[in-house]
Amino acid sequence: MRTEDMIVDEHGNVHAPSHELRCCWHAWKVIGPHELRVFLPADHCTDMCGVIHVAKSLMPEVSLIWTVAGEMLDTFYERRGEKWRAVLEGKSSEWCEC
Repeated sequence: MRTEDMIVDEHGNVHAPSHELRCCWHAWKVIGPHELRVFLPADHCTDMCGVIHVAKSLMPEVSLIWTVAGEMLDTFYERRGEKWRAVLEGKSSEWCEC
């Protein structure tokens, strides 16, 4: 990523725009052996298949991905076999392949 592609918000936080995620992000963090967390600016959300694709490139055996928007835990994506689903505020999507 080129430096000129970075975005700095009014608080001085640096955001990296991502075509695959379809939003900006701050950082990725390993939480457990098969678990990642991606940190996003407040009010941002990811594309489900995009975040899964990026997470699998970072950790091929990932089975749980959390998104944090601002200071809030937001959506998590969980894998069962080769299928994934999104869970947000206790509601989940159908299982699908990405």
